[in-house]
Amino acid sequence: MENTGVPTPRMDWDSSNLPDAWREFRQHVELMFSGPLRAKEEEEKCSYLLLWIGEKGRDVYNTWTLTADERKVLQTYYAKFEAYVTPKANPIFARYKFHEKIQKDCENFDQFVTELKLLVKDCNYPNGDEMIRDRIVFGINSPRV
Repeated sequence: MENTGVPTPRMDWDSSNLPDAWREFRQHVELMFSGPLRAKEEEEKCSYLLLWIGEKGRDVYNTWTLTADERKVLQTYYAKFEAYVTPKANPIFARYKFHEKIQKDCENFDQFVTELKLLVKDCNYPNGDEMIRDRIVFGINSPRV
């Protein structure tokens, strides 16, 4: 790759949270493709993605059956990798993790609320905002609440 001065994206396959690692990786990739590599053809961008995804990602890629046309479409790769890293939904376990969340001593209020917002997404609650509000009340590390 030409020297852009920007670090290349790397997928963290050792992460304990593959969906988050994928989201961060994809965001970095999309920034590269809309920034320093925007002039590249889509087929070439697919090759860059396969370079950056690492050996484990290429092992996953090699299990796919793609048509010649699908191999040239970046969205195909995004959708397939997304499906691979996304765990099957388990709202009961997600609710358990949500209700176990308490504010850490080193965590400020905004970080705590952001974490709650991320956790509630998988819970399938009809009103996630109310659940976040309640979890703030019960999980905040402040005697003033």
